Amino acid sequence: MERQGSGFKKITDAYHTAHNYRPELEPKFYSDAASFQVTLYNLNYGASEKVAIEIEKVAFEQEKVAFELSLSDLKINAPTKEKALALFDNFEYKRAFSRLDIIRICNSAPSSAGKMIKKLKEVGLIEAAVGLGRGKYKFMEPKTQSNSSDDP
Repeated sequence: MERQGSGFKKITDAYHTAHNYRPELEPKFYSDAASFQVTLYNLNYGASEKVAIEIEKVAFEQEKVAFELSLSDLKINAPTKEKALALFDNFEYKRAFSRLDIIRICNSAPSSAGKMIKKLKEVGLIEAAVGLGRGKYKFMEPKTQSNSSDDP
C-alpha cells in the first residue's frame, strides 16, 4: 500500500471493471490503531458452475436444432411436429414420458395422444423405454456416422 492510499482506488476500480463483479463482492477495508485489514472476495467463486450450466444449455440447443431438422424430413403434419417439439423440450433424449405426459403438455385428448405415439413410433422418433414400466417412451437419439461404420 502506498503512503497516500491510491492503492484503494486501484483495487476498487479493478473490481468494478471485472466482468463478473457484483456489488456484494465489493472489497472491504478496515483499520484500527493496531491493524489494517483488506478483504478481497474471489470473483471467480461459483463461476465454474455457471459455465457448466451454459455448456449444458448450448448442448441442448444443438440437440433441439438437430431434432427440428429431423422433424422437417418426416411426413407428419405441422401440429404433430409442434407437439413433438414441445415434448422434446420437456424430455429431451434423457427422460421417458407417457401418454399422460402427452395429454398434459400438448393439451390433447387421450385418443389423440395414442395416435401421436403411434405416428412418432412409425417415423422412428420414439421407442418404448425398456425397464421403466409399460407405456413409457423415449426419444431415439439420431444415429451417427461412427455408429454405422462399426457394422461389419
